[in-house]
Amino acid sequence: MNVVGKALTILTLFGVSQTKAQTTTPSADRLPVPVDTSGWVDQQDRLIRSDTFTLPVNPGYGERILLATLEAADSYTEKKSERLCYRYVKQGLFSALGLSLTGVSAYQAGDQLARSGYFQEKVVKPSELKTLPQGSVVVWNRSKRHPHGHISVADGQGREVSDRVRSQLSNYGTSVRVFVPFCQVAGQAGGQGGLSASGGASGTTIE
Repeated sequence: MNVVGKALTILTLFGVSQTKAQTTTPSADRLPVPVDTSGWVDQQDRLIRSDTFTLPVNPGYGERILLATLEAADSYTEKKSERLCYRYVKQGLFSALGLSLTGVSAYQAGDQLARSGYFQEKVVKPSELKTLPQGSVVVWNRSKRHPHGHISVADGQGREVSDRVRSQLSNYGTSVRVFVPFCQVAGQAGGQGGLSASGGASGTTIE
């Protein structure tokens, strides 16, 4: 190969190298903008905490439970000697939380509410039942006189809602279990009669 041919070959290879460099090295103004992800974990922690309540729900869902149960009760036409408390509380809880309770008797709701993740079970004195925060669910156990038990939602003003609205029962003759929405537990700060947490399932007997 003569001198001219070698020179042409060198120039050709040099041109190819420059072309490759231009196509593989983007200019500074075309570099991708880095995304700041520092706040992502913090936001997730605010919604789901492994050591506390784990359902990212609206903090005011106690009120939602009450309003949904009131709406359900409003659709009921009362009949003499007919008691449908469980039906309308179930409707309210499903409408407010998507929580589906099973069974035909009110007392059967107790264990289901304890497992639901929306409530904290409390031990409550008879005098404290009328001071429960709104959305709290009161479940009375069954007896020979009351084979289905009873269930209601507290309105936060001393009344209960089920298939009707009336003063909160405090003497049903059986044991009672009380379930307070977690959003209300956090807001009590020692108030509401100083309710204490309960891990048991037997409830408090109120004669």
